[in-house]
Amino acid sequence: MSENKIKKPSLLQVLFIISGVIWFGVIAGTFYISSDIPKTTENEIRRVINQDTATVKDLEYSKGKMVPGVKIEEVAEPTEKLLTLGAESYKSTCASCHGDEGLGDGAGGAMLNPKPRNFHEADGWKNGRELTGMFKTLVEGIPGGGMNAYEFLPVEDRFALIYHLRTFGDEQYPPITIAELEQIDALYDIQRDTKAGAQIPLQVAENKVIDENTVSVEKILYKIESDSMEGEICAFNHVVKCKKRAVLTLLENSEWKTNTDAFYKLISSNTQQNGFKPSVALMSNDEISNLQKFLADRF
Repeated sequence: MSENKIKKPSLLQVLFIISGVIWFGVIAGTFYISSDIPKTTENEIRRVINQDTATVKDLEYSKGKMVPGVKIEEVAEPTEKLLTLGAESYKSTCASCHGDEGLGDGAGGAMLNPKPRNFHEADGWKNGRELTGMFKTLVEGIPGGGMNAYEFLPVEDRFALIYHLRTFGDEQYPPITIAELEQIDALYDIQRDTKAGAQIPLQVAENKVIDENTVSVEKILYKIESDSMEGEICAFNHVVKCKKRAVLTLLENSEWKTNTDAFYKLISSNTQQNGFKPSVALMSNDEISNLQKFLADRF
């Protein structure tokens, strides 16, 4: 009985089989990735990474000047003048955090916790949605949140801004009464002329603060860059866009050294100004903890 000889594949056949396996793996891997990652996650990652390069218009130089008060009857309703002024003020003052349409989705507030107000939603207003509450928020801000005080705005601009905000779902807002306006006048003396302080660009102010703390900042940066392993320094460089500003942010608050939650809130809030990138939001808990420990050891 004769034995059948096993014919060995040629080199060309072997290469063809290997290329087929590789091609199948690429197709299968692509399908797996595109089907396994939720679309919202892809969009969120893309949005956050894009915000690493987002910019917000800085303040301009202005000298101190007298700002006139307003007569109650002049701001009792949303005139065309007030609405136009309000739209302009919103674009330059609020849109970076609250978004162009008031949805709370602006690049400047993406990492704030709590998130910027969505003006289309009726719930959760700290000071209420009445005129008095909105005016109070503009003048005093919201302590413990990301909303700063805007008492430097002229009185007319504050009312104009409020009237513009109310266009984001005007039917939801409580009606405005003369009694409310009189209450605001009693609290904030809106009919009296006041003197506004001088204003300088935020970047200039930040550079001045950094210069005043140059020795401390440079000392810590030296420790970070010379007394660390390659992986540690890479992790730090990956999440900062301005090393000096990031170090100064950490110098101004010491709670983060022993509290991971405080550390994450500090580096992820107001990333337009704190020296860190918005993409810190993509870090895992372990990465946040490791970065906190690495930095705390050098401060």
